Amino acid sequence: ALNQEVAGVEENTVVVDQSSLLQFIQSRNRALNQELAEDYLAQLSDENYEALVRDLVREEVLYREAKKMGLGENDYAIKRRLVQSLEYVVEDVSSQEDNVSDSELVAFYNRHQDRYYNAPRISFTHVFIDHSNPDAMATARTLLAKLNQDKVSFDGAVSFGDRFPYLKNYVNREMDFVSSHFGAEFANELVAVSPDAAHWVGPIGSQYGLHLVLVTGRDKGGVPPLDAVRDLVHQDAVAEKRRVNTERYIDSIIKSYQIVMNHTVNQGATNGGESRVAHN
Repeated sequence: ALNQEVAGVEENTVVVDQSSLLQFIQSRNRALNQELAEDYLAQLSDENYEALVRDLVREEVLYREAKKMGLGENDYAIKRRLVQSLEYVVEDVSSQEDNVSDSELVAFYNRHQDRYYNAPRISFTHVFIDHSNPDAMATARTLLAKLNQDKVSFDGAVSFGDRFPYLKNYVNREMDFVSSHFGAEFANELVAVSPDAAHWVGPIGSQYGLHLVLVTGRDKGGVPPLDAVRDLVHQDAVAEKRRVNTERYIDSIIKSYQIVMNHTVNQGATNGGESRVAHN
């Protein structure tokens, strides 16, 4: 809520001015900076302007009445909201010191390369022969020869084989995804197949039957070089520096307080539960 009480104004008076309206607008949409909030306010129709004023007044009056009644003094949800509001303020102050140098960027990237790791991926299609076929192996070998002889393409595979429970074409899929459909043994064999869009291989077995496979592409994965993910790394590095600066600022505030401990976890280890004083 917004407290509009100012010096020389009675307690039951709510002041509505440019400043209070802008603060109210920004409190409802944190994505709006001062300039955007001013533009928003200037473009409001008379009807929307009056509605905005009513909302501000309603919220302010209810807020003051709640304070008079002592509501929220022991309300944890309100306490958390106030803490979060202060954290936003502290974070905003900390953001003024969150510039990341090139050396800091490189160091951050080196520490967190696992964040940018890309899992291996593969693209392939397959022709499926169901294990219910008593001559599955012979059928697979005959079909393999036909696929290669007729130079059947990736898109042409749909016209051959039995219906598979999952997909026909797998494009740029991670190996874990492939394993979940075909099983680990199939995936392990598939890894050994070199990409060749003109050559079918197989049969490779799975728990469902046999598969004739055309592998058209593979990405070995790994950690990309810094230049390839520089913008993302910079964004993450700034966020971490802001978090560290925020916590450092909050720690400095906490250290200005004396913490008195009137609770013990293990009374036998704390002189029968005597109060302890924590100095920051």
